[in-house]
Amino acid sequence: MSYRKPSLATCVAMFLSAALLVFGAASPSLGATYYVDGSGLDSNGGSSGAPWLTIQHAVDTVAAGDTILVRAGTYAGARIELSGQPGLSKTLKAETSGTVILNAPGASQQHNGIIEIENFSGTVRYWVVDGFEVDGVSKTYRGIDIRETEHVTITGNTVHDTVTTGIFDSFSYYNLYAGNTSHDNGEHGIYHSNSGDFTTIRGNTCYNNTSCDIHMNGDLSMGGDGIESYCIIEKNTGYGAPSGAALNMDGVSDSIVRF
Repeated sequence: MSYRKPSLATCVAMFLSAALLVFGAASPSLGATYYVDGSGLDSNGGSSGAPWLTIQHAVDTVAAGDTILVRAGTYAGARIELSGQPGLSKTLKAETSGTVILNAPGASQQHNGIIEIENFSGTVRYWVVDGFEVDGVSKTYRGIDIRETEHVTITGNTVHDTVTTGIFDSFSYYNLYAGNTSHDNGEHGIYHSNSGDFTTIRGNTCYNNTSCDIHMNGDLSMGGDGIESYCIIEKNTGYGAPSGAALNMDGVSDSIVRF
């Protein structure tokens, strides 16, 4: 990982405005709105009356600032590799929160995750994923798997019954995880890993995860400086972890934890 941390003076200024930075990633979309429906066709135009069939086609097609609304039903997940832009995040959202179930990896997945956000050629930036039930019933390794990203917002999702972790990230910066529920996973509820800075974990509920409900680990052995800095962890609820803690932190510095 080649990411270089800013100077101390720059870090202080950036930390004071971290909340604004992460919420900026979730700012309202200014682009077009497209639809995914179980009765649609990927050869359609994606409009309300002519929706697409798969989430994968949608995330591969939309432009910066666009919103994808997924109608009620059960779908395979998708791998997101294309970025939005500052002030023009791409949004993948359940049209009605709690009515869309993602319960299997799509054909493009690389890590047996249901939603994956990663591009082996570079950093993926400026995405919002909102309002899905991510069900690991198919023995999915992770529910939402995020690697080498910036300004990604994961909000209002329920993730459960994965083999390992519900919501996982690695080498990710300025991300926001807010208002999610992650439970009954085989390892952690939310796992923020590998030298990711300026991340906010706010208002999540995690329970009955086998290891930790929320786990943070800089993990020097994986590269980078092994330290997660300038994070905000607040107003989360965790309980029922039989072999871990509600919140576990290793290799974390200069961060705020509050309830």
